[in-house]
Amino acid sequence: MQSPYYQNASTFKPSVATLNEWLKTRKSNSSIKPGLFETVGYSSDAGWSLVAILIEFSALLLTVFGAWSIYSHNHKLSIVISAVVVVILFVAFDAIGILLHEHDKSSKTKIKSVIILEKDPDKREKLFKTIKS
Repeated sequence: MQSPYYQNASTFKPSVATLNEWLKTRKSNSSIKPGLFETVGYSSDAGWSLVAILIEFSALLLTVFGAWSIYSHNHKLSIVISAVVVVILFVAFDAIGILLHEHDKSSKTKIKSVIILEKDPDKREKLFKTIKS
């Protein structure tokens, strides 16, 4: 940090909460980090997130439209309710999967940092296997 923003730049240490959030961000494989929060691939992640939201929203609309058209012919409300519940469960499981995917990111980041510094090839191989598992 520059001295106008922080008087003792050599003694600066971010908070534990900030470091924990940094461990969850996507990293490059470089040993030199550009800053505390590295945002490698942010634009592609944002684009894919938008595509996923559009797909899930269109799936919801198409399912409700299809269930409503079946309801207009059969007059069975259970079909509409079932269709909406199935799509809502699909979206909920997708959100839960995203949250669980983020869970192991910090441990993988720590292991990748150790791999950069590790010289013993056997230990490096074990670390690579740990990341893949």
